[in-house]
Amino acid sequence: PAPLRQQLRPPDDIYRFEYSTKDETQFKTMAILPVSWKDGVVEQALFVAQDVTQEKKTEIASRKALKDAYDAANRANRAKTEFLSNMSHDIRTPMNAIVGMTAIAGANINNPERVADCLGKITQSSHHLLGLINEVLDMSRIESGKVVLNEEAFNLAELVDDLIGINKGNIAAHGHSLDVHLHKLEHEDVYGDSLRIQQVITNILSNAIKYTPDGGHIVFSIAEQPTHSPGVGCYQFTVKDNGIGMTPEFQKILFEPFTRADDKRTTKIQGTGLGMAITQNAVNMMNGTIDVESELGKGSNIKVELCETEVDLYWKMAIEVLELIQENNAKGEKTVMIVPYGPLGPYARLVELINKHRVSLKNCWFINMDEYLDENKQYLPKTDPLSFRGGMGRSLYGL
Repeated sequence: PAPLRQQLRPPDDIYRFEYSTKDETQFKTMAILPVSWKDGVVEQALFVAQDVTQEKKTEIASRKALKDAYDAANRANRAKTEFLSNMSHDIRTPMNAIVGMTAIAGANINNPERVADCLGKITQSSHHLLGLINEVLDMSRIESGKVVLNEEAFNLAELVDDLIGINKGNIAAHGHSLDVHLHKLEHEDVYGDSLRIQQVITNILSNAIKYTPDGGHIVFSIAEQPTHSPGVGCYQFTVKDNGIGMTPEFQKILFEPFTRADDKRTTKIQGTGLGMAITQNAVNMMNGTIDVESELGKGSNIKVELCETEVDLYWKMAIEVLELIQENNAKGEKTVMIVPYGPLGPYARLVELINKHRVSLKNCWFINMDEYLDENKQYLPKTDPLSFRGGMGRSLYGL
């Protein structure tokens, strides 16, 4: 064609272009190379087509990821600006209350009732201020990667009691009713970070309490889920309320730091917009999942699923040994134990705990129990029998 001939003027010229199908599912490049010329005009040309669908899709995905990252960075900057503006107000409010109530109490030092009222308001404002500061510090520690899980044995039923105790005052103040359900908890004793789990559920419960109009109904439940991993229990924590709910748009950014719903119904509710970001980070650290179902004007249903190690008798023994070793190490004292061997016993549990917590074994001596038993499996007189709580082979660590 004449237009193509015009594009190929110099003898070494190559004409390239890219094209795709209408639905943009396939991409190809075409190169036209002149082969022979006659009187300065191309007479023959070689057409070379190449499928570049995969490369093009990768390029498009990279551009989209870059744009998404750019948009996210802009949103984060805007959110931080709004956060600083809100925080200045949220911090100033309790601080003004503390300063004002302190001045009133000082002016009425001979009026015990007035002083007591002022002290109560000062305490309330102080707790709110401390909560704000703790959230900011928690988020800072999480972002810097300085948060470490502190695993220990705990009981799920006792955790529920603690959660109810922590939130009982707020629930009563708003006139809410709270239902608590424990479903099929066959393994209540588990090993994990109880304080971090408590923080996660408290954050979600606090939101349910704050964003449910007075006289609302909140349901908190724990259900043990089926699992195919021996020694591991999976638990689903659910908080359901009949509060103001969330729009689909806000649910998409619910876990982004410093974000709060742009709604007249929430402007008078104090908060930093960090609670759910902290919650999601804590859940991720514990290799769990968090799902949100919410409808504006009808309420929210938030589910957190965590898998924790079940604490059997062997785990309890190993934990006691670990604590004893740590205590003796702190005192500079030696730990000597007579221990049995066994791949499924406390030996294996203790090895796992010591490796996880990187406990020093410099002052520890572990002796094979079989070397100190007679033919009737009784302790020989030369040993000082210690109550078995766990242990490991000295050859493994070269002790």
